[in-house]
Amino acid sequence: MESGAVITTERTERESSLGARRAGVARRGGLPFTDVFGFVRLSGALLGTIALITALYVGATELQKKWFYRDTRRAREAGGLSV
Repeated sequence: MESGAVITTERTERESSLGARRAGVARRGGLPFTDVFGFVRLSGALLGTIALITALYVGATELQKKWFYRDTRRAREAGGLSV
C-alpha cells in the first residue's frame, strides 16, 4: 500500500554548494571559506621555520631579561635593594 507521498531529495544549487563547502571543511580540517579567499595550507617546512623563529625569539627575550635585571638581582641579594 503506497500512500502516494513523494519524498524529494532535490536541493537548490546554493544549498548543495554550502553543504559541499561544510563537508570539505570537515574532511580537510581547514577553515571555512578558504576557497573564497584563496587560502592554501602552509607547508611543513614553513611551519617548522615559524616555530624555530618563535623559539629563538622567546629564548633571546629570556636571556635579555636576565642580563637586564642582573644588577637588580645582585643588589637585592646584597641587601641594598628592598622591594
